Amino acid sequence: MTAKPQRGNALGLANADAIQKELVMSEIHIVVGLHAKPGGADELRRDLAALVEPSRNEPGNIAYDLYEDINSPGHFVFVEHWASSEAQQQHHNHGLHIQYFHANGDRNIEQRDFIRLLKRVPTSSSPKKG
Repeated sequence: MTAKPQRGNALGLANADAIQKELVMSEIHIVVGLHAKPGGADELRRDLAALVEPSRNEPGNIAYDLYEDINSPGHFVFVEHWASSEAQQQHHNHGLHIQYFHANGDRNIEQRDFIRLLKRVPTSSSPKKG
């Protein structure tokens, strides 16, 4: 079992402060993988699904989607796209629905499989932002 990330920063990353300096005022993409506790997948699925619409309605949200692994039920992935790291931090640190989830829904998480902060790799056909 992997330990949960520290809660002292927005994403539970040890080097979050350095990363945040690089991301100020640029679009940010985040992918988060969560693994439900045995017997907790249905409740976690419900609790995670309840986060989607309120998150999509937050200022600075561009996309916020929840997926479940077809081959491994109980493994969930959030794919988030924010206009800035500040918008994402506001969501994660101050969104009432997120605070409620951390106080209540966390109990069904066995582990956080991964948290990735992503930047788009420029290509000749990719948008210039994010």
